Amino acid sequence: HITKGKYERIIPLTLRAERILRTQPRVGPLVFNATVESIERAHELVIARCGLRNLRFHDLRHEAVTRLVMGTTLSPLQLGKITGHRDVRTLMRYNNPTPQQLVKAFRASRR
Repeated sequence: HITKGKYERIIPLTLRAERILRTQPRVGPLVFNATVESIERAHELVIARCGLRNLRFHDLRHEAVTRLVMGTTLSPLQLGKITGHRDVRTLMRYNNPTPQQLVKAFRASRR
């Protein structure tokens, strides 16, 4: 129930992800006992080790949502419920299909 937008949402998990989360040791009610600061610091260290520049933590979310949008048959409304986007137009920023992907999707829908 703790989200940036203050709205609850259900995040469906793959069976593998659920299994991994269930095996994590718990110190309290949260799955991961970490502060925002410690996560930010870990991100900075990984970026430095990889020699990357201008990769923000939010870019990882953008990539994940882009892959979700492109790899699913869920409707935009269903995707918004999962990702926390309450405005479909905001969610659609993540949908940038190539012409080849559009042709493939169209042909698959016409079978």
